[in-house]
Amino acid sequence: MRKNSPRRDQIIKIIKSRLLKNVYKPREKLPSFSYLEQELAVSRGTLRQAIRCLKEDGFIKTVTRGGIYAAAYPPFSHRFALIFRHSPESNNWNCFYNNILAELNNFSRQEGIRLEVFFNVAPELNNNEYRKVVADIAGSRLGGLIFTEELFQ
Repeated sequence: MRKNSPRRDQIIKIIKSRLLKNVYKPREKLPSFSYLEQELAVSRGTLRQAIRCLKEDGFIKTVTRGGIYAAAYPPFSHRFALIFRHSPESNNWNCFYNNILAELNNFSRQEGIRLEVFFNVAPELNNNEYRKVVADIAGSRLGGLIFTEELFQ
C-alpha cells in the first residue's frame, strides 16, 4: 500500500490526465525529469515517487539513462476486467461461466490486451475483490468492465 502524499498524487493526476488525453501518445518519450520538475514546480524526490507509481500501474515505462516513455499498451485502453458475481466453487456457477473462462485465453492472445478475472464481486459483499475493481476504475487503470450477469439488482 502506498503512503499518502498529496503533492505526489497531484503530479500523478496531472501526468495521467495528459496520458488519457493523448498529450503523451503511446510509446512517446515524455519530457525530461528536469523539465517536469520545473514545469510542475515539484522536487525531484516527489517526481520520482509519482513516476514510480505511474510505472507500477502500467501507464509509463522508464529506460535507464533513456528517459520516460508512455506505455505502449496503457491500462486505460488495454486492460479489462471480467466480473463474476460468484466463484467456481459456488452453487450458482454453471457451464456458461466455464465457457467464458475457456474463451478468455483466445481474447487475451491479442497483442497488448490484458483481461483480469474477478470473482465474488458484488456491492453488497464489499470484499477485497470489489474494492480492487472500484479502485482500478477510480485510478483509470481499466479500459472497460465485462459483467457476466447483472451486478446491481
